Amino acid sequence: MKTRWHVVDLLFARVAEQPGSSVFCESSSVLFEAATAGVAYDRALEWAGRHTEHTDFEFVGVRHIHSLDDTPGDGVEVGGRFFEDVDPWERRDELIPPRHEIPVIVFEANPTTPVGRLLDEDTEVKIQRFFSGTE
Repeated sequence: MKTRWHVVDLLFARVAEQPGSSVFCESSSVLFEAATAGVAYDRALEWAGRHTEHTDFEFVGVRHIHSLDDTPGDGVEVGGRFFEDVDPWERRDELIPPRHEIPVIVFEANPTTPVGRLLDEDTEVKIQRFFSGTE
């Protein structure tokens, strides 16, 4: 049977200290080559187990699987979602960062600079909360 590429969306979260409290979560979209979506699902479970071995996140589950019509390569869409938002065109500057502020571009342009010196204040606070467990 021919294999296809599947994008599996996984959800991880910290365990709540109190029922109903907000917790820090992680959503991951992971690419698997498999003959069927079922095989990709099984491989995603294995991947999730390895992913949580050294963290305080627990695997919540598989949120979605979609098969790619094309082989991954330049310009192939591997993820996305439809949602509603209030007036994105008026809030464009808030929603879309300038090219030179996209973190991976900043990190690539400054490979010898310590990461802490490259973070904006909001990102630094999020990282501190993440590692201190005080989300």
